[in-house]
Amino acid sequence: MMFHQLEQSVPDYLIIDFYSDALKNVGYLDKEIAITISPIIEQSRIKDELTFTRILDHSDNEKYLSEWRKALQEFKKRIQPYFNNNQIIINFCELTTKYYDENKKSPILSKPRPNSCLQCVLEPAKRRVPKRISRCA
Repeated sequence: MMFHQLEQSVPDYLIIDFYSDALKNVGYLDKEIAITISPIIEQSRIKDELTFTRILDHSDNEKYLSEWRKALQEFKKRIQPYFNNNQIIINFCELTTKYYDENKKSPILSKPRPNSCLQCVLEPAKRRVPKRISRCA
């Protein structure tokens, strides 16, 4: 949906999920248009039809986060005319570090898998968001 369409549609809420942003690469279609290469894109024919001029990956998290933060600030400016803070819901769904057997009793894997980029993306957002937050169980 283009930003000018928000004014016409008058949505009640905006739900944002940063899961793919924290884990996946970003492909630039040109200098100003970028998309997260989400699992949906990775597994579809769409990826073959896209021509990326540049890929931003997580090999340098500082660079990734710097560009991501700039894009987030621009996004924030673009949505502010349409939403107040109480209408913005950020879904903080975190990756699991434990997998259980079929009886849901014995952990078959419980080794923590740190994801510094995921934490860098989510932690600042958690501090700035109103209390209306969805959490995955």
